[in-house]
Amino acid sequence: MSVPRAFVRGLDAVSTGGLFAAAALLAIIVVSTCFDVVLRYFANRPTEWVSDSVGFFLCAAIFLAIPELARRQGHVAITILSEYLSPGANRLLNAGIAIAAAAACLAATWITGAETLRQFANGIQTVGTFTVPKWWISIFIVAGFALTGLQFLRQVFTGIEAHASAPEAVR
Repeated sequence: MSVPRAFVRGLDAVSTGGLFAAAALLAIIVVSTCFDVVLRYFANRPTEWVSDSVGFFLCAAIFLAIPELARRQGHVAITILSEYLSPGANRLLNAGIAIAAAAACLAATWITGAETLRQFANGIQTVGTFTVPKWWISIFIVAGFALTGLQFLRQVFTGIEAHASAPEAVR
């Protein structure tokens, strides 16, 4: 079965864009934390928003980065079994693992998507000094699981090696 190239390119572009957005969020976390420390200890004026914001941004950064991690095969892998298998059996094993991972991610998408819709419908807010609608954070979890599931499905149909190459600076 062939996957349309435009879909694959689009999926890769969104995944890579998510990685860059995650890096930007991590930079914002570092800068805002340093800003809070300076204000807290040198001006005796701690911020009220940094602690909550860091948690929100960290959640978003994790789930924005995961699809690219799956695309680049950067996740943890125990390869002792695959090292002893023939190339054909290894392809079958990798396809089975990718199917299981895709199923888990897509099931998580369904569950977190339903919860995110509930949060939106009920107007649920985060708890803390700096509150925002909870779905603003949860939507990143849904998108991260969905894109990661699609990346694992892509591995089944296009093969693992076809897209595992990534710039060495990122590995």
